[in-house]
Amino acid sequence: MVIPFVGTIVAYACAHTANYFAIVFAINIFLLALILIVPSGKPKKPKFGKDYTVEDFTI
Repeated sequence: MVIPFVGTIVAYACAHTANYFAIVFAINIFLLALILIVPSGKPKKPKFGKDYTVEDFTI
């Protein structure tokens, strides 16, 4: 399996060690944002004892 342009990024990070930490930090922030923004696909817990509205049945 080949991921395009990853070798270019690694070569740049090796040549510029001061920017290495900035690149790692940016990748970590990107992955954290993906984890928080993308829904997990788990079903919501049903609401019992409350009045239902149209918003409760929308995706």
